[in-house]
Amino acid sequence: MDNKKKISILVLSLILLVGGFLRLYSLTAHDMVADDALNSFRSIGYFDYLAAEDLQSTPVSWFEEKTWWQNLSFHDHPPLSFIIQNIFFNVFGNNVLAARLPFALSGIVTILLLYKIVHKIKNEAAALATAAIAAVANYSVWISRIGFIESLLIAVLLSAILAFLKAQENTKYYYLTGLLVGLGLVTKYTFIFLLGHFDAALSSVFGMQPAVFQGLEREVSVGFNSLLGILQNLYANTSRLFLVLFSVSFLYFCIDTVRTKNSNQFLVLMYLIFFGCGNFLSRWRF
Repeated sequence: MDNKKKISILVLSLILLVGGFLRLYSLTAHDMVADDALNSFRSIGYFDYLAAEDLQSTPVSWFEEKTWWQNLSFHDHPPLSFIIQNIFFNVFGNNVLAARLPFALSGIVTILLLYKIVHKIKNEAAALATAAIAAVANYSVWISRIGFIESLLIAVLLSAILAFLKAQENTKYYYLTGLLVGLGLVTKYTFIFLLGHFDAALSSVFGMQPAVFQGLEREVSVGFNSLLGILQNLYANTSRLFLVLFSVSFLYFCIDTVRTKNSNQFLVLMYLIFFGCGNFLSRWRF
């Protein structure tokens, strides 16, 4: 192993250590008060029950006895994240650490996956820069610490992208890509588009107004209004330096993809455009 490779491994290790510290340090300091609490509560016994009969009932409340198919999924999310949390609860006990640890670890894996993807489509220097930014970026750290399903979902999504890029050289990776896409779908239904709250959003699309969603502010924003809302949130919650770096990097990536005609970069760019168009055309607010 040459010195250049050793230095790269050392730098990547330091980045992962920093990213891991930011995601794991004092992980139990703040309370669980939102979806993380609801999902973790149901993961403890792998039982889909919410004490909210007047707002959002679950299938276990509809029958006098538990049926076999109720373990196949939950009423609002597919089963994978609940299964993983249930395993962590059985190992570490019923506590906040066990609830948040799988998502914090997913955040660390995300840093490594971003490194691998960028290394695949560009070079070592760009991959290390990407990993370093991901390790300290506020949204990246936050989603890893808060205990939301999205942290696991992002890791699975990036794994599928990496497998698909590898499949361009070795077709056997298409099987792995398919497996990871399947795992993404059983992590959260919005895996394909990542568009927002599945049940309320779907009811809005078909013009339904079910009583269980009363009290939620539901709005379908189309086109410019949706894009403007996303940009406003980014501007309000992200440092100006990060926004400048992101804008310049994305512009360079687009230009470089056209200039070099790099097929892997083109595939990633098409995914980013596909994802961006999905968010541009429709967004669900509560």
